Amino acid sequence: MRSFFVFHPAALFLYFAPVIFIAMFVSNPIITFISLCASVSLYAVIKKERFLNEILFFFVMFVLIAIVNPLFSHNGSTPLFFLNGNPITLEATVYGVCTSAMIISVIFWFKSFSLIMTSEKLLYLFGGALPGLSVILTAALRYVPLLRKQTVRISEAQKAMGMYPEDSFTNRIKSVIRVFSVSVTWSLENAIDTADSMRARGYGLEGRSRFLVYRFSKKDLYLTALCVIFATAAVAGISLSYTGFTFYPVLSRVQFSAYSVITYSAYALLSFLPLFYYIKEKIKWRCLKSKI
Repeated sequence: MRSFFVFHPAALFLYFAPVIFIAMFVSNPIITFISLCASVSLYAVIKKERFLNEILFFFVMFVLIAIVNPLFSHNGSTPLFFLNGNPITLEATVYGVCTSAMIISVIFWFKSFSLIMTSEKLLYLFGGALPGLSVILTAALRYVPLLRKQTVRISEAQKAMGMYPEDSFTNRIKSVIRVFSVSVTWSLENAIDTADSMRARGYGLEGRSRFLVYRFSKKDLYLTALCVIFATAAVAGISLSYTGFTFYPVLSRVQFSAYSVITYSAYALLSFLPLFYYIKEKIKWRCLKSKI
């Protein structure tokens, strides 16, 4: 999967922006299903072992979100059964499943985005034009995993020092509060140190020179061209209502015309583009190994 990590930040951002935008704002079961499959597959390829540990949590989240909507929303004209006198409708159930799939897919898209678009790439991409925005984005992506690691270190250090040795509920509460307090204090101090360091180095000043690590090559141009073509085709089809779908008051039929199939295919090709590069990398690597 390293072949997709080495692309230029502009090309990578141009890939993630339309994929996530369409997944968030297009209410169509096929688009949502494509987005869910592609996002989960991409994260599974990147993380592998860790993905197996996380998939159960997201499966439970998917089921809970899907159940909540029909329990509290009784809109729709097709009741499946009645629960305490309230109808559980087909429309509300389908809407809950699609909403749950959309939320899970967007979460996985952003998890993959945070792994591929590192803080250095975001600083390189937005540091010149929008220094304030780039700092906010990089801080949000960087400090969350740092805070998690630091929290584990603080907790392990306190255990090693013999603090709260008794296995009781009160000591557990005290330990959690103390670890949280120390972690928040550390994060604030670290943020201040980072801001002072960036100010001392002239970050955000006009005319400040930058060390450019990335170069826009021919492979980046190919990826950009593919993203533009697929995204344009998908957005055009969606804007022209070739993928229109309504949940209430009655479920509408999923459109299957020549234009809608082109729209679905364009978004599928765009969503699975990293996996195509991954398969290409695997095939190339096996061919090279066979020649040894």
